[in-house]
Amino acid sequence: AYIQAEQRSMLYTSIGLFKLVFGLSMNVWLVVYLRMGVMGIAWSAVATNFAGVALLLPLVIPRTGLGFSLAKTRQLWSYGLPMIPGQFSMFVLTFGDRFILDRYGGTSEVGLYSLGFRFGVIITLLITQPFQTAWVPYSVSMAGEPDCKRAYAEVMKQFTILIVGFALAMSLA
Repeated sequence: AYIQAEQRSMLYTSIGLFKLVFGLSMNVWLVVYLRMGVMGIAWSAVATNFAGVALLLPLVIPRTGLGFSLAKTRQLWSYGLPMIPGQFSMFVLTFGDRFILDRYGGTSEVGLYSLGFRFGVIITLLITQPFQTAWVPYSVSMAGEPDCKRAYAEVMKQFTILIVGFALAMSLA
């Protein structure tokens, strides 16, 4: 979030791509070679997130420092606690199919499915997230401009062409 706030979309995308490749590698290794099934997917997610944190801490801590505030912690809990059921539901929707596939198909199918799922995320990592990182702050800053509606329409048209073109190229490859 800090890197997004600084509008460093290239760094954000690079870390996202690293996590994608690392996660794919972990999925294949744990699920296909070690035959861990769904637990391999879970451990892969944990390892991937720890690797992401290990990359980000040296970049963020020198700029922000370390500290603890009980008042801020209470605010964060009061804001975030109601979101936990929704986040859990999104986890089940995103990864629940792997449990079913593991039960009826086996670990190699789970690994292959997870690999395909990761490739589906490439558009988000390469195009959507960098675009949102750069566009959202800029669009808010120009909201009062007289020509903002035309500019919004043009940017969205170009973004849609880019996304559709990239998706088409991926599907043909």
